[in-house]
Amino acid sequence: MVLVGLLALAGGMALRSLQPLTVSTVQGQPFNWQSEQWTVVNFFAEWCQPCLREIPELNQVYNEQQVRVLGVSFDELDNEALSSVVARQNIRFPVVISEAVADLPVSMPIVLPTTYIISPAGEVTMTIRGEVTEEKLQKAINQAQSELL
Repeated sequence: MVLVGLLALAGGMALRSLQPLTVSTVQGQPFNWQSEQWTVVNFFAEWCQPCLREIPELNQVYNEQQVRVLGVSFDELDNEALSSVVARQNIRFPVVISEAVADLPVSMPIVLPTTYIISPAGEVTMTIRGEVTEEKLQKAINQAQSELL
């Protein structure tokens, strides 16, 4: 009986990993983890000065629409507080709601800022710790793309 339960549990885990992951954003839009585009996932906090300095760079990357950008707050803020941070800091890219952070297939970083480069298949191809610029992100994405070829 225990074996049957374990097999069912393992089967459910495998099924979940095959299903496309969609998380909700503070902006009220769904964000699909897998996409035809590359994705930049950036963990930030309002108290982190390097995080705040990179927001305009991430906004620029998002505006160019060459890659997708998803922000993730390091702090466990309720939706109202997180929405306030997004407005105060002029974040233009989607930011995942705090309740959905645990569903993301990337780990919570121990250093901020941390940025993950995600392939169109939804796989983490690179982790960047520390402040990023638009140029640094483009180089990282180009490197990740060339490694997959």
